[in-house]
Amino acid sequence: MKKPRSSIPVVIINIILISSLVFADGETRKATQKEKDFYRMVMETLIKAMPAGPEGWNGEKSQFTELELVTPDCEKYPFRVSYGASWTDDARRQAADDEIQKVLAPKMTSNVSPEYIKLTEQTSVLAKDLADAAGKNDQTALERLQKEMETNAKKIHDITDANDKECDGIREKMSARDVSIQASIQVNEFSHALYETVVQGAPVAGSLTYRSQGEWTKDNGWREGTTYVFLGKGWQTKTDGGTSIETNAQNGIPSTVVQTIFISVQADPARARQVLEKINWSVLKKLIQN
Repeated sequence: MKKPRSSIPVVIINIILISSLVFADGETRKATQKEKDFYRMVMETLIKAMPAGPEGWNGEKSQFTELELVTPDCEKYPFRVSYGASWTDDARRQAADDEIQKVLAPKMTSNVSPEYIKLTEQTSVLAKDLADAAGKNDQTALERLQKEMETNAKKIHDITDANDKECDGIREKMSARDVSIQASIQVNEFSHALYETVVQGAPVAGSLTYRSQGEWTKDNGWREGTTYVFLGKGWQTKTDGGTSIETNAQNGIPSTVVQTIFISVQADPARARQVLEKINWSVLKKLIQN
């Protein structure tokens, strides 16, 4: 069975939805009236289903524009539609960042500590002596000086590495939690790879549900976990070469029929539950016709 092919792009959270489509081969055709009506109906339903964000948070939602172009053969595959929203508590995030900087400020001076200064000064002298030994082709001195420089370099590295680890620990401990939400609703999505570790949770709206845990990384800071909900028939968990949730598109039905709906909410666990509780599941379930 062929996998369904996208007829419109998946929404990227935090970026306003652009209705103009990007196609790999550059070929397009004008959308039929039936496709336009379907797209408009689904988008209006997704907009109605998505709840408002927390009071006082800054938010951004996908904007609806009329469908104009599609791929030439999109009628052969289930028509995909996506909608997204994001919210951030910028005030609390900034307050946490300010506190982190206050705590880190003294740590930033550790590289000018007496021990660090002494080592760097010694290394400068050793470098000059090494150059002199090289000019004299004094191999014995070269070997001795090289070893001394390597020893100093390791000590300097240990000082900076210990300081970096201490600063990272402070950032991890003090980084703001529960200050962002990213939510998306995707129609006619039939496979989703789960690259992070997930656990199956209690069904949401009677549907298969998974949850990943939040984590802190040095490069990206704190990243909230995500709750995934899969509406529609036949969803199964596959673990061959990684975890993915998949179902098959039904053959022999029009492309403008909703078969599945995939919802993801990346947020603090309690916050994610609040968002999911406020989603209008009734209107979403009414979209599914298979």
